[in-house]
Amino acid sequence: MRTFFFTSYFTPKKLGAEIWPMQREGTWWQQTFANLKSTIKITLLKQDRVVGIGNILASEFCFAAKISPFQSTHTISMEQWNRLAETYLQRLEAILNEERAEKIGYLFEGSGVPSSFQVYSREGEPCPNCGDPIQKQQQSGRATYWCATCQPLRTSEIS
Repeated sequence: MRTFFFTSYFTPKKLGAEIWPMQREGTWWQQTFANLKSTIKITLLKQDRVVGIGNILASEFCFAAKISPFQSTHTISMEQWNRLAETYLQRLEAILNEERAEKIGYLFEGSGVPSSFQVYSREGEPCPNCGDPIQKQQQSGRATYWCATCQPLRTSEIS
């Protein structure tokens, strides 16, 4: 019955697969975003491929996987896809556990930046991994946060 609900709800709306609470492997992520040539952070926001990833999670997932948010999706290696698969649930669960609610209080109640956010809304603060300042840049009209040291963009990764 549950499978029917999800299929009957998501399919007509042309929504992608849900990423939580199940573990998705690196090959799943790679196949889900196959043939897309936009940057990984913007690609993660495509609800027709996956649902449940918003702007905050996209920055947090890229940081946890050590992938530059500006890297073109078609240049991501299998090793990087596997890192994303290994880290995304940890980041998501840390944020949900801290918030302990159906909706993130940071967004809806104006509370401070949750400590579980490693980069989001932390421009200028030290990176939790290397200590260099967290950067912020607009990307397709959305704020993107990252560490230039931990998430370097190499020339071969630009589309």
